[in-house]
Amino acid sequence: MLIKLNRILCLPAVALLPQLAGAELPFTAQSMAHLQATIDFCGRSAPKEAAQFQEQVKQLVRSLPAKEVTSVLESDDYKSAYEAISTALGQLGPHDADDTCQRLLHPQQ
Repeated sequence: MLIKLNRILCLPAVALLPQLAGAELPFTAQSMAHLQATIDFCGRSAPKEAAQFQEQVKQLVRSLPAKEVTSVLESDDYKSAYEAISTALGQLGPHDADDTCQRLLHPQQ
């Protein structure tokens, strides 16, 4: 069950990474919340790699209009999706959490 949850939580975040590069707000509030909740979770689960996780988000949104990104981050849809994903990630065991975070850092492996 946890492995299935791991895949459900990790795959959308990994899939979102290439979509964010080079497009005008190519994400929904829910997909951005999913990515950010996963990044934040992984930063807490693997503190030595926290900077790498946060750098991924910075690189992905740096070319996007800041005003629109801020609007998404302040939306109720974003906040509720972020809370739901954070809660689900909090239920992962240590091995599944590590696997999720490594897939986020190294999606091709």
